[in-house]
Amino acid sequence: MFSTEKALKIQETLSKFIFKKGEFKKLEIIAGVDAAYFKELGIGAAVAIDYLTLKPLEKAFSILKVKVPYIPGFLAFRELPVMLKALKNFSLNPDVIIVNGHGLAHPRKFGLACHLGFALNKPTIGVAKSRLYGIEKENFLINEELIGYVLKFKKRKIYVSVGNKISLEEAVEIVKHCSPKGFPEPLKLAHEEASKKKQELMLKPVSYTHLTLPTSDLV
Repeated sequence: MFSTEKALKIQETLSKFIFKKGEFKKLEIIAGVDAAYFKELGIGAAVAIDYLTLKPLEKAFSILKVKVPYIPGFLAFRELPVMLKALKNFSLNPDVIIVNGHGLAHPRKFGLACHLGFALNKPTIGVAKSRLYGIEKENFLINEELIGYVLKFKKRKIYVSVGNKISLEEAVEIVKHCSPKGFPEPLKLAHEEASKKKQELMLKPVSYTHLTLPTSDLV
């Protein structure tokens, strides 16, 4: 059974290992990763694009049984396994990964984007459509310190925060570059691919009883 008490301690412990400075020497390939759900199955989709042209380069998927319920503040324990598996199915090696979820803009400063960045030891950016934590002041998201930035477009606003191994300034610059239509292109494509896979499962149900969720290393 999922333990929020144990998960909370994991977040508080691992948050100390997050780096808020950029550690990438090049920025050529950027990926987006998202998840969808069908019954007890989690569907992970990752899409890599060329950073300069924003053209798709590769996509990858994963399907796993999900045993952790949706609990605000503990999204990583539900979505991390399926996202990690999708990303590991890439043949390319993205320089930065944009995650559909928060990073440092989290009650324990260790949201989904931080957890993924820590697990892969790679630069990650958290992008979310709604605020989970902090107070909006002008374009900034603050608590007792700066934890994120609010990017405002014509029809929406998105919340950008550091996942790992990147500064907030770099994260905002990258997200702006990748959002010619008001939302990061790699995330939009990943969401579309995850939704397509979900539709396929709905139309052609397949038995995935052999799949298990590796929660033992997460909680």
